[in-house]
Amino acid sequence: MTIVKIDTKGILYGNKCFEDFTRSIGFVYSVQIGKSGMNGFRRFCHNTGVKTALIVTSGPWWKLRVNKKKKDCRKLSGDFVG
Repeated sequence: MTIVKIDTKGILYGNKCFEDFTRSIGFVYSVQIGKSGMNGFRRFCHNTGVKTALIVTSGPWWKLRVNKKKKDCRKLSGDFVG
């Protein structure tokens, strides 16, 4: 399953720790470059379907676990400021 984003802000793109964690939960982030690919409505519908499936497969608190792991992986890689 893929969650489509329009920029890399907040997804730690290239951080192996975070990418491995998201794969273990059952999804990856994909960055849409420019105007190619999905329009806004289609991307919203796709991401809503993926997030609903994640609630079923990984539990209703999957997003909290992702945010906690993102913070931990940022600290481990030295990518954390503040």
